[in-house]
Amino acid sequence: MAILNGLNYAKSQAFPIEKTDPSEVDTRVKCVSEKYDMSTLGVVLANGDEILGPFIPEGAKIVDAAIKIDTSMGASGILDMGLKAFTNKAGTALVEDQNALVNQADAGGQAVFKRSLAGDVGIGQQVGLGGAQIFAKCTEASTTTNNIIEMFVFYMLES
Repeated sequence: MAILNGLNYAKSQAFPIEKTDPSEVDTRVKCVSEKYDMSTLGVVLANGDEILGPFIPEGAKIVDAAIKIDTSMGASGILDMGLKAFTNKAGTALVEDQNALVNQADAGGQAVFKRSLAGDVGIGQQVGLGGAQIFAKCTEASTTTNNIIEMFVFYMLES
C-alpha cells in the first residue's frame, strides 16, 4: 500500500515550506446565482435567446455549477449554461463558451436540475482580471411561459 501526498500537502511539508495557491488552501466556497421568471415577460424562449447572469469575481476558481428549471418547458426546451468571453488567471483570453458549465439541461416534458460534469471546460478555471459572466443559452425553443430558471456557480476564493 502506498501513501501519496497531494500537491498542496506536499508543499506544506517541504523544507523550506513552499507557497500554496491561496485560492486552494484556507478558502471558502461561495456561490453566484441568478433567477429568471419567464412569466414576467410572458414570452417563450427561442433558439439562441440568452439569459445573462452575474459575474464570477476575479481570482475565483470554479468548482461546480447547476441549472434548475422548475417545471416542464412544454414539448421542448433545452438550455446550456456557460461563460461569456473572459481572461483566466494565467492571462489567456478565452472565447465565449455556451456550455462551459452545464450542457443540455432538457426541460422538455419535465422539470430539470442538472449539474456540471467533470468534462465541462469551465470547471477548474481560475478567473482573471474583470471576472467572468455566466449565462444560459436556449438551444431548443420552449413552448411555455410559466417557468422559473435558476443558475448557480460555486467557486473557491481566498477568504
